[in-house]
Order: sequence, then structure tokens, then C-alpha cells
Amino acid sequence: AVLLAVFWHLQAKYQAFREGAEESWRHDGDAQRSAAGMLDALAEAPEGERVKYARQVVQIMRDFPTKGVIQQKGCLALESICRAQRGNPSRVQRAGAIPVILAALESHPKVRAVQRAGLSAM
Repeated sequence: AVLLAVFWHLQAKYQAFREGAEESWRHDGDAQRSAAGMLDALAEAPEGERVKYARQVVQIMRDFPTKGVIQQKGCLALESICRAQRGNPSRVQRAGAIPVILAALESHPKVRAVQRAGLSAM
């Protein structure tokens, strides 16, 4: 029982450390610029290859939920993937895009660029 309590305590400390590290990373300007650059570069990718990046786009949007620019660029990237080839919308949906787009719309109700991009992506 004591060993279990020690394990639980160490696990809780590690989880708190991890959450703190993730939170500081979300506010890292370099990480945000890198994510925005990746989303912008997706528009230049060949249409046939864009769908490979759907999960990455969804993850970037999850990583930066409070950053309107990232949310806008993510929605635009998802729309671009969907329009690139027949069949891509269902693959984007399976990547988890719908809840992330809805979260972007709900989190940024007064940011027109996010609203426009999110609704276009739907």
C-alpha cells in the first residue's frame, strides 16, 4: 500500500510538471511561428499530398487553442485539404477535425477571420 501511495504521488508530480511544460510551450513565440509556418506551407504542397497532413493540422490546432491566428490558419489548411481531392473530406473528418473546428469557432466568437475560415472549413 505504501509503494502504491509513493507511485501515485510521483505520478501526480510528473503530471503537474508535464502540464506546466506544455503550458509554457503554448506561449512560446518560436513554437507558434513554426506552427503558423507549417500551416502556411501546406497551401504550397501538391494537392495529392495534402491529406497526409490532416492529423498534424488538427494537433497544431489542439496545441494552440487560444491563438486566433493559428486557429484561422488551421481552418484554412483543413479546407484546402478537403478541396484538394475527392474523398479528402471524410479523411479529414476521421482525423478529428470537426470538434477542433467547432472549438475554434466557440473560442474565438469575435474574430471574424477565425469565424470565416472555420465556417468555410465545415
